[in-house]
Amino acid sequence: MAPVTELQLSVIYDPEEEGRGVAEVDLVLVHGFGGDFMGTWTDTTVKPNVFWPRELLLQKQPQTRILSFGYDAGETTTATIRDNARTMLVYLDCLRDDKTRPIVFIGQCLGGLIIRQAMCFAKRERKYRPIASATKSIMFFGTPHGGGDEKGWLKLAKNYEGFGPKCKMIDVLGKNTAELLKLDEDFCRLINDYTIVNFYELQPLSETGMTIVGKADATKLPGLEQLGVNADHLRICQFKRVSDNTFIKVCKVIKEAVGNPKEQEAASQAPPSSLVKQLPAPQSMPRQLFLELEQGNRSWNEYSSQEVPAAAKPKTRRPVIEFFRASLFYQRY
Repeated sequence: MAPVTELQLSVIYDPEEEGRGVAEVDLVLVHGFGGDFMGTWTDTTVKPNVFWPRELLLQKQPQTRILSFGYDAGETTTATIRDNARTMLVYLDCLRDDKTRPIVFIGQCLGGLIIRQAMCFAKRERKYRPIASATKSIMFFGTPHGGGDEKGWLKLAKNYEGFGPKCKMIDVLGKNTAELLKLDEDFCRLINDYTIVNFYELQPLSETGMTIVGKADATKLPGLEQLGVNADHLRICQFKRVSDNTFIKVCKVIKEAVGNPKEQEAASQAPPSSLVKQLPAPQSMPRQLFLELEQGNRSWNEYSSQEVPAAAKPKTRRPVIEFFRASLFYQRY
């Protein structure tokens, strides 16, 4: 099985080009080690095959613009995680005319690490900050945040043409490698900026007899939502039907990222003054009311609720200072 290794960010679906209105959200898919921009998201266990981003998602979220990033992780490439992350950012920036449209990322395996690095770049670099600001949610499927067993990666690589022990990515994806530790340090500062869900595999890969990314490594980032998927590492992000519970969760995250478009449009068009609640002006009160100490320590609300004759209103109004001067608590000190 030879994955498509062309370096590209493909627009899989654009509702505007299909005459179905303007897109409400950009969904960006990033495949993993040994995958490709379409095959990773296609269930081949059924006939006809189901490429869920187009065949299922559009039934639930028809105003989603779908993009998929493809890259080469084989033996011949010299590209690193950082290289692919920056390339994806450049391509995405070129394809986004509406810089404010929400973005949702989905990454499988190595693709999740590329997304993490891209967000670190976007947060730091002015040119790409609109992408960081527009990103609402990130979903990781079998992403080795904590690395993985190198033997497992080697066994996985044998299933693909052009992949083998010379793949640079295998060295990077080992347990607690320097590159992953640095990425952890940088990305942990950003996790509160986004809705993040970690999906982890519950089934071993038949070709290897083991899970490729275990729960501990897939859920290393603290305080984030975690969800087990009854599938192996390659099929963790493939869905056959709209009733699949993992697919339903994906749709929910995308829908929440979009929010209510009508409310967002109204808020963006409203003048700034209309967004500020007008508070009533504070009431002032005459000095003699404050000096009635025999009434005890009365609250501000009790004072302000009294009817004050117009003739009794003082010329100089310092209600807060006079209130404290009049209180028994103040006089004790």
